Amino acid sequence: MEFFFAGETDKSIDVFIQDSSSATGAGLTGLAYNSAGLTCYYRKGATGSATALTLASQTVGGAHTDGGFVEISSANMPGHYRLDLSDGMIDTQGYVHVQLKGAANMAPVSLRIPVLSATRGITGTSVPAVAFDAPGGIPSETTTRDAVHAGTVITGTADTGSDTETIVIKTSTVTPTVANQFKGRVVLFTSDTPTAALRGQGAPIDSSTTTEIIVAVADAFTTPPAEDDTFVIV
Repeated sequence: MEFFFAGETDKSIDVFIQDSSSATGAGLTGLAYNSAGLTCYYRKGATGSATALTLASQTVGGAHTDGGFVEISSANMPGHYRLDLSDGMIDTQGYVHVQLKGAANMAPVSLRIPVLSATRGITGTSVPAVAFDAPGGIPSETTTRDAVHAGTVITGTADTGSDTETIVIKTSTVTPTVANQFKGRVVLFTSDTPTAALRGQGAPIDSSTTTEIIVAVADAFTTPPAEDDTFVIV
């Protein structure tokens, strides 16, 4: 599933366009940004209006340009095209619905792309001014997406005895069996964890044992986790 964080810029997606005249579901080849009848429209959220995204010339590896549209490879990936989104399409949390249609022998393509909040924790609390994946930051789009695809997002609850640098594991969907099994990953407290001050807080995991998750002193949480505080590891 493709998704973005609100406010990200210069983003592109790959789309598959089916040949409506094919009995086998083959991809349609040969389209270009200026193919007769080809249009692209998008709608933001549940109340937005259908808005045209003007298609523009692009190359497979070219720099982003709003509306850029190009066939990736008619021989090796027939029916696959690159589409460059405008920044305004993904500047607000919610969903953006995208449709491409109108060219000869083209089955319409409809996409629903989630746009995730670029804030964390209590409403109105902004992400610190640090880079994605950096200490104190949140996992990047790529890190999170890869973890979801790999089925390796771990959920858990904290136990008594935790402190600002150590989470004692009460339960988790993956039971650690060796030291440092979670080292290098990121632990994030959920938005509904019982300790309100921890909601959305996260830190890189410096080390781990079969019973504890340990973060570096510099990344310590602002308050100790309580029993049954909930977290995820990505």
